[in-house]
Amino acid sequence: MTDCEHNQQQLNAHLFDLSLTDSKSDWSSLVAMFVHSQLKTWPLAATNYKNLRKVTKRSLTFADFKIDIQHNPSRMRSTCANGSKEAIKERPCFLCVEHLADEQKGLLLLDKYLLLLNPYPIFNEHLTISSIYHVPQLIEERVGDMLHLADLLRGRTLFYNGAECGASAPDHFHFQSVPERAMPVDCELDVLIDKNGRTLVDEKNGRVVLVESYLRECVVIESERAEWVVAQFDKVISKLPLNDNVGEPMMNLLANFAYGKYRFVIFPRKVQRPSCFYASGDAKITISPASVEMGGVMITPRKEDFEKISKQDIINIFEEVSYSISI
Repeated sequence: MTDCEHNQQQLNAHLFDLSLTDSKSDWSSLVAMFVHSQLKTWPLAATNYKNLRKVTKRSLTFADFKIDIQHNPSRMRSTCANGSKEAIKERPCFLCVEHLADEQKGLLLLDKYLLLLNPYPIFNEHLTISSIYHVPQLIEERVGDMLHLADLLRGRTLFYNGAECGASAPDHFHFQSVPERAMPVDCELDVLIDKNGRTLVDEKNGRVVLVESYLRECVVIESERAEWVVAQFDKVISKLPLNDNVGEPMMNLLANFAYGKYRFVIFPRKVQRPSCFYASGDAKITISPASVEMGGVMITPRKEDFEKISKQDIINIFEEVSYSISI
């Protein structure tokens, strides 16, 4: 048996049985049935999603937006993940099909991605969309795929964490997907764009807007045409410094498709973690910002951090990890 045949056999063993579903189901219904099935047959996921109901939440309100704080102890492993090359070499890749749990199933998307239920969720229906091949976390040549998936999975927000911007598996390419509006950013951008957005491009194909009054800068690209979004994305990231460690600029990306158009959000980054992550004593706050945090939900695995984190801490964290782009 060749390596390709062996890999295909392993992949087939983890594909969700579509005969359990209605053949006429749309993707939204299919995902819901898939999640329901996984929670019935995979004890680890069932336990962690049940525990998700117990997480404690509070919010900090700023001028035109809020930051949700979530105390979620199950996220400690991801928040503190060691992404060094040495550490990665020493552990099996948990996104490769040969290392998936026996109970873990997936849906094949675009013939190259496997949609999986994330067993350590931040939100309900928290999905991982991983490459069926073990290739590095680099967005080059995949923005079009991200938009295609956003169109396919309507009613959801996809996100991408750069290799040093929150990806706990920087050695294996993946997106994540959560219900739209699970993160405050989905609800806040329209107001922020209207009140404080600086329009960079405005033409018949779409618009590009820089949002600066959000504690962290972001660039928002909107268009009905996916190829136009890709072209604008390429122009924006050409303005960002290259991270030589991984081969691309540091960034977190969000995408969704609604009302006939794509919305693509770029959060430029300059460092992986804020200084408070490395501090000791009362100064320590165990937060490692990724797309979810940039989207307005701060995950605090430690209870003491959940209780003490303040507005000024949030301001400091975003100031340290965000990159101010010059366009």
